[in-house]
Amino acid sequence: MIKNTTLFLALLLSIASCQEDESDCGPTACTFDFRSVSVRIVDRFGNPVDLDRTEVSDQLGTTLTSVSVSTFPQSNNGYYVIADDGHKNELRFDLNLLLFKGWKDGKKVVQQEFAISRDCCHVGKLDGPDQIIID
Repeated sequence: MIKNTTLFLALLLSIASCQEDESDCGPTACTFDFRSVSVRIVDRFGNPVDLDRTEVSDQLGTTLTSVSVSTFPQSNNGYYVIADDGHKNELRFDLNLLLFKGWKDGKKVVQQEFAISRDCCHVGKLDGPDQIIID
């Protein structure tokens, strides 16, 4: 029993020591792909929704992006970026709760929280929908 407990504690400590933080990045070999986390906004019939403006902020209320998308109508097919590798330095390695908001015709029509992580090279989604249906 003691041997199993010791083995379990050793395994737990080795896993905990593998946690990345910014000091672990050093010279890191990253892939050249540019990753992003996005969401698709559709109406109840599955048609893409062209929002007039979007905003993504962190849990402290700091705005990461604020985009007026009406300049390019029909160009995004309903897809909107929550975070991408360009935001990497603004995000923590652990959990980042980001709030996506979207407006159409001056009215907020979507507000959704996403859990985002990052490593030394890329961002990734921990939780949040791939698609949001609005009326």
